[in-house]
Amino acid sequence: MNVVCLIGRLGKDPELRVTQGGTSVAKFSLAVDRHDEAKTTDWFEVTCFGKVAENTGKYMKKGGTSVAKFSLAVDRHDEAKTTDWFEVTCFGKVAENTGQYMRKGCMVGITGRLRQDTWTDKQSGQNRSKVTVAASQVDFLTRAGESNQTVQNTPQEDYGEPF
Repeated sequence: MNVVCLIGRLGKDPELRVTQGGTSVAKFSLAVDRHDEAKTTDWFEVTCFGKVAENTGKYMKKGGTSVAKFSLAVDRHDEAKTTDWFEVTCFGKVAENTGQYMRKGCMVGITGRLRQDTWTDKQSGQNRSKVTVAASQVDFLTRAGESNQTVQNTPQEDYGEPF
């Protein structure tokens, strides 16, 4: 099964062209954020005195004062954001609508399939390949500059778009 679903923002305006056979083709880059959680452990050397030291259960007396020394590990969960870039191609009416209504920064949902393109590099003669997304459906989630909040609070029919 070859199905891919992505939600991201257009990295540039779609490039719309028409083939000799009359089929519309739109190409654009899609930026998809990926949030990775990284666990970091910070170590601290702690020294405490008096009653606090005695409450640790492991302390020693130095000059009549209770002293406890120990290491403390604190786990920290940091979220790192990585952006993955995909080259997307769509055809027909989907391409026409994408080219007409979408601009750099628009958030879209893509449904399609992965496609591996192969060719021979003319300069080096080496075989090359890249994986792209052939979109069968492009759902317009925002226009350029709109936030997600705007879309959630605005009914779909208020957009005035023909879908």
